[in-house]
Amino acid sequence: MTQRMYVVPDLGDDLNGALGLVDVALTQLAGRLAHPPPTWPAALRDRGGVEALDRVYAAIRTTQGAGWKRWMAPNGRDEHVPLRFVFLREEDLAALAAVAMELGRALHARVAPGLRDALESAADAAGTTPLELVNTLTRVHGLIDLPLTDDANVLHDASVRARDGKSRHRSGTGDLVLKRHEEKAYQAMVGVLYARWALTNPLVSDLMLERSRPQWKRT
Repeated sequence: MTQRMYVVPDLGDDLNGALGLVDVALTQLAGRLAHPPPTWPAALRDRGGVEALDRVYAAIRTTQGAGWKRWMAPNGRDEHVPLRFVFLREEDLAALAAVAMELGRALHARVAPGLRDALESAADAAGTTPLELVNTLTRVHGLIDLPLTDDANVLHDASVRARDGKSRHRSGTGDLVLKRHEEKAYQAMVGVLYARWALTNPLVSDLMLERSRPQWKRT
């Protein structure tokens, strides 16, 4: 088991809602796995996928929403979407990637008998379509499973500074006000995060990601 730090934007109900939808669907799918057909792909023949998602969801759920310090631009006025830092098992992210790949194949190809029906039942239990379920799982995985970069380390240090009370807003609120080099790291990081969250299929080329550099901030 290998754990490492992952960067997750605080999207409030959006990310928790996506995780909750996938959790309902995978739990429904796992309920049909008492005697899975031997022709089903290995990633779907046991509860490994849903158990991996449960751990990821539990780690991320409490990082989303109110009760955390705000992240501010260097001018102290513009509010950014905050970033959170969680420790997850690399194996869990790999398990979710495998599940997403196999469910995606079930959408577009002839696969093991009963798998497409199981996918449709799982999506229906979550109140969505099979396509939207696969897209949501792929987006969630793509958002979370980013390499740990120098920019991420810079921003983690900034968050620790705020947690320890060493960041002072001019109004005295204790919000995290990014320094100029931290702002540069933030904009570079959220460009990739935004692209992966916004695109239907976030597993796109690095070139496409590099071309997306929005000013991702709260208004």
